[in-house]
Amino acid sequence: LLESQPASAAALVMKAKVLFALDRSRDALGAAVQAREANPGIAEAHYLEGLVLSAGNRPAEAEVALRKAVDLDPDLGAGFALLGAALSKQSRPEEAVESFQRALDLGTDSRFLRLGYSSALEALGRADEAAEQMEAYRRLPR
Repeated sequence: LLESQPASAAALVMKAKVLFALDRSRDALGAAVQAREANPGIAEAHYLEGLVLSAGNRPAEAEVALRKAVDLDPDLGAGFALLGAALSKQSRPEEAVESFQRALDLGTDSRFLRLGYSSALEALGRADEAAEQMEAYRRLPR
């Protein structure tokens, strides 16, 4: 696809996914940015940019990309989960809790989400709710 349509946003999104899976984060980020620039209306390009930035411990930059992704696709549960993690890393637990809850409301659930949600609740002093999230975390398959 890249050979026949080198500037195709869809092809660049696929390239970013493959490169990220191959643990080539710098190249994955470049492909995600190219995809976003080729078609700024593709939520997945912004999501992938946020994913790579999150993995590179760049939460403020990841937040920008992830907010754009969920603005473009308000049903992107994985985007809200990752946004919650980026907000938590920036010591913004109130916003993180909202984002994690939105992900759950959309049907997204994972050990990653539950652990992050529990940590954000704990940071807010909501120990009982944090314990509930940890219990949900333990029930999910590994």
